Amino acid sequence: MKYDFDKIYDRKGSGCFKYDAMKIMYGRDDLLALWVADMDFAVAPRIMEQIQTRLNHPIFGYNFKKDDHFASFKTYIAKRHDWDLDSSWLQMSPGIVPAINFMVKIFTELGDKITIQQPVYAPFKEAVLAHKRGLLVNNLLEENGQYTIDFADLDRKLAKSKIFIFCSPHNPVGRVWTKTELLEIGRLCKKHKVLVFSDEIHNDLVYPGAKHISLASLEDFSDFTITMMSPAKTYNIAGLQASVIIAPNPVLFDKIRKYLFDIHVYGSNALGTIAFQAAYQYGQEWLEDLLIYLQGNRDYIYDRISEISAVKMVKAQATYLAWLDFRETKLNDQELADFCINKANLALNAGVSFGSKGSGFMRLNFACPRSILVQAMDNLAQALKEL
Repeated sequence: MKYDFDKIYDRKGSGCFKYDAMKIMYGRDDLLALWVADMDFAVAPRIMEQIQTRLNHPIFGYNFKKDDHFASFKTYIAKRHDWDLDSSWLQMSPGIVPAINFMVKIFTELGDKITIQQPVYAPFKEAVLAHKRGLLVNNLLEENGQYTIDFADLDRKLAKSKIFIFCSPHNPVGRVWTKTELLEIGRLCKKHKVLVFSDEIHNDLVYPGAKHISLASLEDFSDFTITMMSPAKTYNIAGLQASVIIAPNPVLFDKIRKYLFDIHVYGSNALGTIAFQAAYQYGQEWLEDLLIYLQGNRDYIYDRISEISAVKMVKAQATYLAWLDFRETKLNDQELADFCINKANLALNAGVSFGSKGSGFMRLNFACPRSILVQAMDNLAQALKEL
């Protein structure tokens, strides 16, 4: 392996939410930080080189997107995901969560119904309720840790909805949706004339045995699907706020573009612009090493968890997030949070924050040096012995 993912960096004091906000969120700042979904790995050297080159120019004025801005992204998506994009479909956004909120504002009115699938990343629900839209929930079906879609219920919910916010690959359960599942989602959304906002931020973080497919790349689903991608998770540059909205339907694209220009949000900052291009042009060798390391971390946690009878885990097909099932401990959600913080010394994301179907679960971010995970699993095993 060419790149060193075992090195530990002290991120405290860097303005890092994962570490510098820990005391606010957990009441302590001495926990193992395995919550916020960014990585504790250094950014790929080639990306850093491009950023440093830009830093060597002493002026940071207003940005202008050059004609080749999307060239590396388009080449990357064609090669890695078998989807040929057109530049006329692409619009920059400062992030995927802002983009979801923009889409809600652009394409719905007060009281319109929006369907999400829980458990799911909390900002999906927040984007619906913050703008006073009606929330409909299509709960994922779970059996022995395996999650599938309740299509009969989804059909009923979409019949009442204007929008479907879709997570692909899925955070937090780690599913990579199959082509068969995607075709059924597309069929139902087409049947009910529902727009899809597809959050595909984890599209590159997929392990052997699974393959990410963009919903909009299938059949004629691009007519009603708005896809959101970003190098933020893959290349650990979330703080540089560079994401892309993909809208092949020109009517939808024009509405998005007009709204973003009206509110003067139509690009990323100077360093985000450079990092976006560099990630897709130069980052793939680093990414291949990263995926090997992350898979090793995932498998290490799985093997350790398998030795602990009170906790279960299914190997995620994608993301660097482990969805841990603590239901056999019989702890309620408040007790479980207290146990993880004050007994196991772990800062994890409470499963219930992803919706009621996350009750009894915790989400653990394993994108960190292996030695941190060893300590985390030792802490957890000892705490469970004393429970």
